[in-house]
Amino acid sequence: MNASRRRFAAYLALGSVEDTRAPTSFVDVTLEAAFHYQHHKPVLDPKLEPIMSWVASVGAAAADGDFDNDGWVDLQVTDSDKGRPNHLYKNRCDGTFTDVAEAAGVARVNDEDGVSTDWVFGDYDNDGWLELYVVQWGRNRLFHYRRNGAFEDVTDRAFRDEHERPGSPWGNACAAVWFDYDGDGLLDLYVGNYFALFDLWHLEHTRIMHDSFERARNVERNDLWHNEGDGTFTNVSARLGVDGPDWTLAVGHGDLDNDSWQDLYVADDFGPDQLFMNNRDGTFRDVTEKVPGADTKKGMNVDFGDFDNDGWLDVQVSNLHPSSAKLQLGPGSAMVILDSSI
Repeated sequence: MNASRRRFAAYLALGSVEDTRAPTSFVDVTLEAAFHYQHHKPVLDPKLEPIMSWVASVGAAAADGDFDNDGWVDLQVTDSDKGRPNHLYKNRCDGTFTDVAEAAGVARVNDEDGVSTDWVFGDYDNDGWLELYVVQWGRNRLFHYRRNGAFEDVTDRAFRDEHERPGSPWGNACAAVWFDYDGDGLLDLYVGNYFALFDLWHLEHTRIMHDSFERARNVERNDLWHNEGDGTFTNVSARLGVDGPDWTLAVGHGDLDNDSWQDLYVADDFGPDQLFMNNRDGTFRDVTEKVPGADTKKGMNVDFGDFDNDGWLDVQVSNLHPSSAKLQLGPGSAMVILDSSI
């Protein structure tokens, strides 16, 4: 048994040891905190009615960040139905929150240009204030914080669309992550897409589903946007080989090999997940086939953290199958499959 598996076995063994510490418990304080929120699914083209509940089952997302730099974490949550507002809950520093999305200018984004499926905060211009990137089925949006409680939509300034016009290209994105992949001190942006380039509200046909349960590749390619340092971004995903046409539901990053460069994990539906290691020169290498362990090809989410405190980041990936949460234990170790009961 290798060292990583021994550590994992020891971790499991702890479950049989009596724990004399006081139990940790949580109390539902939703109402006391003044959260009044219910997510609504999108209502897509009527042709999809027989499978609408499945197709429209994504989009309930949240992001946390101190957008106004008062030292308290605020929360942003999505709605995914056209005409309904998104919510930005400002932390009132007393255990309660208040929705300031309307005043902040980030509430009314679910319109003819798309509906929200995810949010990510990040300081892409290094001004010390968090900006907000809105992931959409439609056209993604970038909001720059104006330091006065409000955001400005700078999408047209930052991106070029599919016709090289100002604005984001049309797509059906489900996830995004800010990370500095090339070590230039500026946050870049990776976007994971789902479905091909269809307008899901105005379909000519319903031949939009995956072409395989094992290796579906019939969707829009993922995007890596390089931060140019002047408020604009350039799509470099094809040049760097991280633009796989996979049904991506989640993306994550972390320094897996402790070389001080950020690596990239892509969790995919209907196909194997992908792991890209950073070459430390602004490029990546795909090591997916070298990572051992089972993959149900139903990646739903991914996160990084050193769960066993050995100084190496581990990767936790949730899957649709009831007994297939993957945990990568340190460098070069096997991919361990955790039973859902653990």
